[in-house]
Amino acid sequence: MTTCRDLIDRAGRQLGVLAAGETASGDDAADLMRHLQDLIVDLPLLLDGAWDEVRLTSALAYEASDGQRIVRGAYPGAVITLPTTAQDGARVQIVGGPDAGLYVFVAELAAWSRIDNLSIADESPFGRKDDAGLAALICASAAEEYGVPLGPVAAQRAQRAIAAFRARFYRPILGAAEPALPGLSSRDLG
Repeated sequence: MTTCRDLIDRAGRQLGVLAAGETASGDDAADLMRHLQDLIVDLPLLLDGAWDEVRLTSALAYEASDGQRIVRGAYPGAVITLPTTAQDGARVQIVGGPDAGLYVFVAELAAWSRIDNLSIADESPFGRKDDAGLAALICASAAEEYGVPLGPVAAQRAQRAIAAFRARFYRPILGAAEPALPGLSSRDLG
């Protein structure tokens, strides 16, 4: 399985700041890891759209559903379980407690991945099919900071990755219907 270290090393080689076989260390490792974490949380449409806000009202166990932001509040020990299966890109945010974080269901892994608090040793959060795109996105994010141009292959991969993530996280945004204006009749509108 690919780790976050594998992703940042690949990006470092694509940027030309690492030679073949080298691994990022020190400030380079920390900087590239920060770029990875920031770009994941900023993926298009990941946090957009409606969230169903759920405030726990007891310490009873609760099973989450896609699109829920669950606030433990006064019940930090309440057990929250994520569904065993879900649509690729399903998301749940848990606020408060030991497992607080942002989770995404990844169909390729058939599992939920916590994506908001990654460490360099963690597995790549989205599965193997997204590795090249994530490395390219790290390049796109870090190129200016490293003072190097983004190569055409990395640029194309980054564009494809953004489009794929946008499709994965798309959710229709349903607006509330406008309420009728009180006191008006159809005669007033004509």
